[in-house]
Amino acid sequence: MYRHFLPSFFPKIPNFYTLPNPNPLPKIPNLCTLPNPSLLSKILAFLDNSCSSMSDLKKIHALFIVSGSINETLIASRLIRFCALSPFGSFDYSLLIYTHLNSPNPFICNTIIKSYINQSRPSDAILFLCRSSRAAANEYTFPLLLNAAAHLNRIHQDLARQVFDEMSQRDTVSYNSMIDGYVKSGDLDAASGLFWETPVRNSVTWNTLLSGYVQNCRFGKGLGLFRQMMECGFKPDDSTFVSSLSAAAHLKAVLYGKSIHGFLVKYWVCMPAHVSTALIDFYCKCGGLRVAVTLFGQMPQRDLICWNALIAGLAGKDKGKAAIGVFSLMLNEGIKPDDITFLGVLTGCAHSGLVDEGLRHFEMMSSVFNIKPRFAHYWCLVDLYMRVGNPDEAFKIIMDMPLGDQSSIWGALIGIARVYGDIDVGEYLGKRLIELEPYNSNRYLPLMNIYAAAQKWDKYKEMRELMKERRFKKPPDCTLIDLNNVAHEFSIGDRLQPEIEKIYSALEVWAKNLNLQPRGTDEVLSI
Repeated sequence: MYRHFLPSFFPKIPNFYTLPNPNPLPKIPNLCTLPNPSLLSKILAFLDNSCSSMSDLKKIHALFIVSGSINETLIASRLIRFCALSPFGSFDYSLLIYTHLNSPNPFICNTIIKSYINQSRPSDAILFLCRSSRAAANEYTFPLLLNAAAHLNRIHQDLARQVFDEMSQRDTVSYNSMIDGYVKSGDLDAASGLFWETPVRNSVTWNTLLSGYVQNCRFGKGLGLFRQMMECGFKPDDSTFVSSLSAAAHLKAVLYGKSIHGFLVKYWVCMPAHVSTALIDFYCKCGGLRVAVTLFGQMPQRDLICWNALIAGLAGKDKGKAAIGVFSLMLNEGIKPDDITFLGVLTGCAHSGLVDEGLRHFEMMSSVFNIKPRFAHYWCLVDLYMRVGNPDEAFKIIMDMPLGDQSSIWGALIGIARVYGDIDVGEYLGKRLIELEPYNSNRYLPLMNIYAAAQKWDKYKEMRELMKERRFKKPPDCTLIDLNNVAHEFSIGDRLQPEIEKIYSALEVWAKNLNLQPRGTDEVLSI
């Protein structure tokens, strides 16, 4: 079966005894006999710890072929593991070994799948499992499969679910892997459904769904799950607190955040840096800058992420000079900034109207720290000039920036031009924006708002008719309402809320009592 290996390998076997130091292979007295346990142990130890080339691997492979031991599970798995996962190996060679095995075990199968995933080839990993015998899969195969399926389309996810349903024994790890796959693919409804079907949940199960809610901006769901987790008696860990604090910060749920802070103070003697950073971010976003600065000062060690959180928090609350002061302190302590750091500093300069400081730090990015400005950094300069009433300089930056096809900056500028009453600039930007993305309905609405503000109703009507001709429809807006520490989400035309009929009835009564007039002409109607 393996005779095709021998012509190339066999002449090299005499060199097997004289591999170069420092870790020569053990001397092999007879290649035609099965290695004894002691010799086998030495060979495998060399393969695991000292082998650093495919040349050595092929010699070992040839030895096991001629000795008739290649189909031994331990030997085959070690050979394939080196070829598939070692930086000195060859994945194609591992597949060659695999195809000639009589009955590869699940460990070997999992090694090949893991190598496919490490090479960013998830579809090949799934196809490999499909072509292999289902008997070659075990409980450790499934997490690897879900890791691959999470980066692919719905068909592959359905395949992963089919494999999951056919597993004879599904433990908590398998459920967690499936939930994580749904979360990574954005299918939170499926993740939630499987979460409640999980017979035995651990902290990983709860944290996987909780972080999924937060990462997909379903913050109300995230806080609700956190409350259920506490009610069920599960002890939260650092991942739980980071996700929950992030949700509370976005919802401005101050009571939730403060209760989490109280829990941490009561039960944790020393908070990890990333949890303290999450607390700082929460208090900055919820207006508690003094508390955020106090927490920052109490931290025994501060990493770059923590510095960035405080700088961004101060900048977001129009404390530009304070943000610059923290940045200077960070440099004095020897912390090297990154692009996120400068984004926070420039945001602070823009919000506080610090033109000279903003330009100085923008120049510092590339000249001192060799950081290439991104779209967001240029946008901060544009925002800065618009806020200080200098649209000409803002326009020059737009024309000179190497990101001229970024339609998002054009759309943002239109809104600013409208706020500052520069209708001509806004109209120019609006037309440019439509040229960049003529089939994006959201790119027409800013220009319509410009025309409405300037009372240019003929042009407004032209844009409206153009959108109708192209069958564009504005997506429904939504809003969040915090009631008794529970966030409720409402969308235009939403009839799925359990109390929606009562809500509409109350609104009708209020409308009659207030004798509401039709909406103003300066608002753009949904199409």
